[in-house]
Amino acid sequence: MFERGRVDPILRKRNESLTDIYNEFVVNPSHENIAKVLVHSSILEGLYFYSAFAFFYNLARQSKMVGTSTMISYINRDEMQHGRFIAELFRGHIGQHPELNTSEFTQYVYDTFREAVDNEIVWSKEVLSGVDGIDLVELADYIRYRANKVLRLLGLSDLYEGLSENPMPWIRAYVDNFNGTKTDQFEQRPRTYSKVSASNGMDDL
Repeated sequence: MFERGRVDPILRKRNESLTDIYNEFVVNPSHENIAKVLVHSSILEGLYFYSAFAFFYNLARQSKMVGTSTMISYINRDEMQHGRFIAELFRGHIGQHPELNTSEFTQYVYDTFREAVDNEIVWSKEVLSGVDGIDLVELADYIRYRANKVLRLLGLSDLYEGLSENPMPWIRAYVDNFNGTKTDQFEQRPRTYSKVSASNGMDDL
């Protein structure tokens, strides 16, 4: 499965633009390429993982693998925090380099998101087709909704009209915010981190 990411044609197409801009930045670490890396990183953190998250949450709402969904929710929350940090870094970088704040670069961002959404929808259909409880049309709109949400964090407008609200609202029972404490409706335990200290080792978490 680890090798699949290198050879699967759908995955390669999905990830190609991301790896290309990272490699371009290594060769030419310009201010513009930093901004492009941040755009692609926001897609990675804010868009590409969310179909997989939805798969596990869908299992949990059927009372299957509930403990796994709880672990996934921790990862989900981390990705949201990463995405928010990347967005703030992007806005700060553009603020320090106003020469990048052009209609051409804005169009680049929208084009990049549109391509990423299309690729993610194709990948989601590949791996989630036929999964009980997953509506692929609804999931495609959820991916577009996620794109709108990340674009707003970057300081831009929605790309997809009519998708300012989550079209898969049942996901909110798991994780759909940045700072709040969520309670698992199956386990009824707060999903917050405990920090390791001298008084509690890993066995106590």
